[in-house]
This record gives sequence, structure tokens and C-alpha cells, in this order.
Amino acid sequence: MNVFCLKLKMLRENEGLSQQALAEKLNVSQSTVGMWESNNRKPNRKALEKIASLFNVSTDYLLGLTDNPTPQQYNKNVLVLSTKERQLIINFRELSAESQSYILSESSRLQIKTNELSHLRLEIITDICQMNTTKLMTISKIIDALSFYDKDVTRKANNNI
Repeated sequence: MNVFCLKLKMLRENEGLSQQALAEKLNVSQSTVGMWESNNRKPNRKALEKIASLFNVSTDYLLGLTDNPTPQQYNKNVLVLSTKERQLIINFRELSAESQSYILSESSRLQIKTNELSHLRLEIITDICQMNTTKLMTISKIIDALSFYDKDVTRKANNNI
């Protein structure tokens, strides 16, 4: 028999839930829960994740891939480092305290310069946009003047006819 159907039934019964009550919590029919428990149907990924979340177990546990029911908690504070980053840390640790201090101060200085350059780029882009706006306004005024001139010339020509 499939491990999932046994674990689902065990978890449901341990929580004192009927198939109907579980179905309501999962937004499925009672017959769907019954088919899962009798191994006549398998849940899709989304349903499997809902079941795991409801019973606070991992999907691996539900599928029989592990005997540990507790889901592995993802620690957002853990950094995933690339090979280059790991190598930098190894190299840094091999340096003297003086060299480490120098690298940290230079790193801070470079970060400040990078921020200053980003700010300067933003100022330049803003200036360019303002210049383009000024040019567009000037062009618009010229077009208006030409349009007025064109109407004036047409009016004078019509008066001379």
C-alpha cells in the first residue's frame, strides 16, 4: 500500500478530523479525501503542500521519503555563497589582521564611491530629462508660432483674392 494514504489517515485521525472535516479545510470533496486514503487517487502538488502545511509536516514525510515529520525550516539569515565568494572568504581568513582591516576599509571606501556614482548618474539623467523637456517646450512654441504664421499667411492670401 502507498505510504501517503497511510500517513494521511494517521495524521487525520490523530487530529480527530473526519474525512469531511479534512476535506473542508483543504477545499476538496469528502470523496477526494476518501480516494486519497484508499490509494485510488493521488493528490496534486498543490494539494500535497496544503496537507503538509495543515499538519505541519514536510511533503517528503507525506511521501515516505523521510521518517522525520518536521519540515526543514528555511533560515532566511543563511547566505548561499557562490564558489568565488567562498574562495574570497578562505583567502580573507588567511590574511593578517592588518591586511584584513585594510581590505575592509577599502571595501567600505569603494562602496561609498559606488553610491556616489549612482547618485551622480541619477542627477545626470534628471538633468538630461529636464533639458529634453525644455527642448520639447521650445519646439512646441516654434510649432505654435509656425502654425499661427501659416494661418496668418493663409488669411492674408485669402484677403488678396
